Amino acid sequence: RNMNMNMNMNINRMNSGGDSSRASARGQPVYLNSQNSNFSNDQSFHSRGLGSITEFQQMNNVVYNSQPPPPPEEDPLETLKHIQKQSMEGCITGIDAANDVSRLMRKHSNRESVQEESVKTLAMVGEMQIQTALSEGKTGTDLVDHMTGSIDALIVAMRSKVDNPEIQEYACQALWTLTVRPEVQLAVANAGGLRAIVEGMGAHPSRKKLQHKGCAALSNLSSHEDIWRSLGQCGAIQAMLRAMNKYILEEDILNMAIVALANLTVSEGNRDILVGSTGEGLNIIVDVMATHGKEAKLQEQIIKILRNCSAGNEANKTAIVDAGGLDT
Repeated sequence: RNMNMNMNMNINRMNSGGDSSRASARGQPVYLNSQNSNFSNDQSFHSRGLGSITEFQQMNNVVYNSQPPPPPEEDPLETLKHIQKQSMEGCITGIDAANDVSRLMRKHSNRESVQEESVKTLAMVGEMQIQTALSEGKTGTDLVDHMTGSIDALIVAMRSKVDNPEIQEYACQALWTLTVRPEVQLAVANAGGLRAIVEGMGAHPSRKKLQHKGCAALSNLSSHEDIWRSLGQCGAIQAMLRAMNKYILEEDILNMAIVALANLTVSEGNRDILVGSTGEGLNIIVDVMATHGKEAKLQEQIIKILRNCSAGNEANKTAIVDAGGLDT
């Protein structure tokens, strides 16, 4: 008992604040700095009747000449669930949530499970993100600055995980939600988003929801005249035609794709891409027209496409007739 009292008294001398000695008594580690300690060697311990430094450390739970261990890193998947919960409860703005998710995606770029859950979270908070920015009066460059982190993170995930259909689907959904403003549409195009969407759709043709969300994102993007040419060159027209042909009874896919093609075929170069050398694109358009004859809005957009393709181009007019466009 006397020996333990002496040891505790010496701990008090070594830790001037007093809190460390109480921590030792509770069984918690005491951290000593060798520069400030009077017990720099075993000899000084022996002279005070304390035995060796090792014995002293073992008996009193002292970690000598060390710093407190860092706290364990929080599981990023749990962090994402927390962000989702806070967003749904309105405890965090869409912009803050998106920024937090984007940082996690950059930090854990090699963890596919983190990338997948992050993309789902960005799809969930995307509408809040854009609405928050617009409600704060952000436009132009200021708006793009608030969207850039999310856009870049989404596109990097899409390009690096092309074989993951979950990432592709929810990334398309997020981009669909974010591209309601022309400045954001241009930012997505400049960041490589057009090709990322097309590649994702091409990699998973049998995933209906991905085809729908991909067509929806391309439909939004097609409203920006400055990227019409880029959309044609990256294969967006063929991607939408393939989706229409495979899902000819799915009006949600058809409506998105047809609106996009009506916009894109205002450009002469895109008309040539749609018609092609075999007229296959026109055949798909006419088949959709015949299948959904009672859908007035769909018919209206198809007529725009045919009118655009025939404008000033006798060869295209002939191709439309050959495809049965006048008979439908």
